[in-house]
Amino acid sequence: MKLNSIMFPTDFSESSDAALSYASVLAAETGATLHIVHVADDSPAYLAGYGGLAYVPEFPAQLENEMRGRLDEVKPTRPGIDVQRHYVTGNEVNEIVAFADREKVELIVMGTHGRTGVSRVLLGSVAEGVLRRAACPVLTVKSPMELDEEDEATETSQPRSHSPPRTKFSLH
Repeated sequence: MKLNSIMFPTDFSESSDAALSYASVLAAETGATLHIVHVADDSPAYLAGYGGLAYVPEFPAQLENEMRGRLDEVKPTRPGIDVQRHYVTGNEVNEIVAFADREKVELIVMGTHGRTGVSRVLLGSVAEGVLRRAACPVLTVKSPMELDEEDEATETSQPRSHSPPRTKFSLH
C-alpha cells in the first residue's frame, strides 16, 4: 500500500501516544508525510471563580504558546519520517475533517479514550465524530489496556520485554 499523507490528531493524552506509534510505523513503511495536528477548541470558555462565572472571549495567548510548545515536542516513534506540525483552532471534529479534506489526507490515525455510558454522552467523542464524517479511512487506537491480575503477577515475576503497547484498534 502506498500512502502519501497520514494525519495524527493529538490531544497530548495517553491514548494519543498509543496512536502515535501506529501512525509512525505506517508513515515509515509507506513513505507518507505524517501531519501531527493539535486542535485547540476556541469555543467560549467559562471559568469558575470566587465571584461566579467569568466569560473569556478569546483563547489566551499564553495557553496557545504552551500548546504550540507541546506540539513541537510530539516526535514520531520511527526515524526518517517527513513530519509537519499544525496548530489549528476551532471545533475538534470539524477542524480534523476539514484539515483532512484540504490536505488530501489518505488515512487518519487517532486515539480514543474508550469512554462508555454517561461519560461518553456528556463528553462526546471526537473519534466517533471523525469516524462518521471523514472521507478517508480512520484508524482508531484505544489507550493501552490495563493489565489484569494474572498479567500483573507475570509482570512482577519475569523481566519486562520491550514489546509494543497492548492496544485495541479498528479501521473504519
